[in-house]
Amino acid sequence: MAVTQESVLDKIKEIVPKFGVDPSAVTLEATLEDLDMDSLDVVEIMQAIEDDFGVRVPDEDLEGLTTMGDTIAAVVKNG
Repeated sequence: MAVTQESVLDKIKEIVPKFGVDPSAVTLEATLEDLDMDSLDVVEIMQAIEDDFGVRVPDEDLEGLTTMGDTIAAVVKNG
């Protein structure tokens, strides 16, 4: 599966209901606060994405991410 912004966003939308988040709320501009998620939730999402796409996002690339767009860009960069 190609690692594109769209494919990663689609995967995140598949995963977030597990955290009680409405997939339609997941946009590139959405922050963790907007989605009522914490950093542990993001770690779980990142693990699922890394497994699904066969990529590894270094911890330093995850520091300071504030929006879903930032998170997706980190995955695409390392994919």
